[in-house]
Order: sequence, then C-alpha cells, then structure tokens
Amino acid sequence: MTPLNKKSGQIIFIALVILLIANLVMAKYLYAGIIFVVAGFYFYHLFVGKNNTG
Repeated sequence: MTPLNKKSGQIIFIALVILLIANLVMAKYLYAGIIFVVAGFYFYHLFVGKNNTG
C-alpha cells in the first residue's frame, strides 16, 4: 500500500504544480489582456480626441 500512496501523492503534487503554473500563465495573459485593452482604449481616446479637436 505504501508505494501506491507514494505514487498517488506524487500525482497530486504534480497536479498541484500544473495548476499553479496554469494559474500563473492565465494571470499573466489576463494582465497582458487588461493592459492591452486599457492601452487600446487610451490610444483610441487619444487619437479620436485629437481628430475631434482638429
């Protein structure tokens, strides 16, 4: 039973590591997406404001 428990523990540990990496990657893309959207709105507002004021 001990090898099985050890293997099961390793699988759980690997799964936790994968989840942690996935969370970091998703957070990285999420922040990149937020920055991209904010920058996009900022530049859009900037250029539209410039065009409107003429």
